[in-house]
This record gives sequence, structure tokens and C-alpha cells, in this order.
Amino acid sequence: MGKATKQKRRVAASTPEHAPNPFAMQHGEYHRPTLAYRRTPAIDSLRDAKDGSGKPKLSARQYAALAHYRDRYIACERSPIKDSCDQDMRGGNGDGFPFHRTAASIDLQFLEERLGRCHPRLIAIARYVAGQDHSLTQWAVHRHGPREGTINEAKTVALKYALIDIRMAGDCLAEGA
Repeated sequence: MGKATKQKRRVAASTPEHAPNPFAMQHGEYHRPTLAYRRTPAIDSLRDAKDGSGKPKLSARQYAALAHYRDRYIACERSPIKDSCDQDMRGGNGDGFPFHRTAASIDLQFLEERLGRCHPRLIAIARYVAGQDHSLTQWAVHRHGPREGTINEAKTVALKYALIDIRMAGDCLAEGA
């Protein structure tokens, strides 16, 4: 029960049977910093991807604004149910809404108002891609329906418009920052 047992456990944990299932692998990118697999956020994939001219799909400014939106979105989506590890400061007798969540929801509302002033459709794509962590392809399918067969041009056009919209959302969010 010494060194050999530890090595055996490590080998067992690093086998491919602990990888995400094939369906999950189709709908997201995964990286493995340690033994566990972690899903790469969609906006990180867009930042690292290059378009046809070799430039990144998202600029650093757009990425920073969308990452801030994503952080606010995730902070608002956390469960309000108190768990055993919850050490939040609360008002009154301790049963109130946590302060950081209130601030996050106000900040998210402000960011979505800014997106709505630029164009109302930007709120939906920012929520879907940055907040809910879906890809641009999934957004195009969600918005325009699945395209199969010989209609690849329509899919390409839908993806181009989705990329333009997410860039516009990043620019709109970055303007007020």
C-alpha cells in the first residue's frame, strides 16, 4: 500500500474511460490541465480561433468585455439555496439575498441594457454564446434551423452573421467599460 498503489490509482484515473462522452465531445472543446477534463468556454475558443485572413475571430477588447459579461451571468445563475459550504455575508438575520449576487444582477441588467441600446438581437446571442456557453454553430442552428444536404451556403451565411453579431456585442459591451 505504498508507492505502487498510488501509481495504480493515478493510472486508473487517467484512462480514457473517464473522458467526456462522445455527445459532449461533439458539442464543446475540452482540455485537460490535470487529471480532470474541463470544458473550454465558447468565447475562449473564439478568441483562439483564426478567421480566413489569419486574424483572431475575437479581439482582446471584445473578449475581455464578453468574459466580463459571462462572469456576471454565471454569478447571477448560481442557486440561491444555501448549502453546507455557503459562507456568504447576508443582511439582517442571515436569510437575505447575498450582496454579491445582488450586485451581479444589477451589473448584468446594466450590461444587457447597453446591448439593447446597440441592437436588441445582441442580448440573445450574448446570453447564448457567452452566458450559456454554446458555440456559434449551435447559435446558427438554434436561430435558423438545421441545414442539411446542398444548402451549405445558407449555413455559412448564418455563421458569418453570428460572428458579426458576437463581435458587435463585444464592441458594444467594451464601449462603456
